[in-house]
Amino acid sequence: MAGEDGAAVTPSHVASTVGPESRSRTLRPDRAEIPLLDDWIASVMTDWGAAPRMAFAVRLCIAEIVTNAIEHGAAGDGGDMTVTLLPADSAVNVEICDGGRPFDPTQVADAPIPLSIETAQVGGWGMKLVRAFADQVVYRREGECNRLSLRISGASA
Repeated sequence: MAGEDGAAVTPSHVASTVGPESRSRTLRPDRAEIPLLDDWIASVMTDWGAAPRMAFAVRLCIAEIVTNAIEHGAAGDGGDMTVTLLPADSAVNVEICDGGRPFDPTQVADAPIPLSIETAQVGGWGMKLVRAFADQVVYRREGECNRLSLRISGASA
């Protein structure tokens, strides 16, 4: 659902996370939504005057988490997803909510470091990237919502 300016209106199940400076966008669990979400994040980061490295870190982390939720089925089980951004001092707080089956991505182990390019596995590097760029990654299940919160600062980017 969109507001007058075309931006997504935040569903009531995440309204408590939305403050006067926060921005939220709701998307279908469909890979075609990811470039639109990325453009929106880039626009918000520009509006807030975020440093390019921080904007990159926010975009990378969100793209990784949303893509994994869509591809691995958690989001597809429960309808739309919501991404909320909130500026905080020299950081950006991110919250991603989906109504899929309970899944805690913080419990996913990092892929082992390969001995050579020939032995490297495809996949399994996403949460390692997220952990590298985010100062804090916290999962909680609230009712029917998987809620992943990130804090990304200029220091981590």
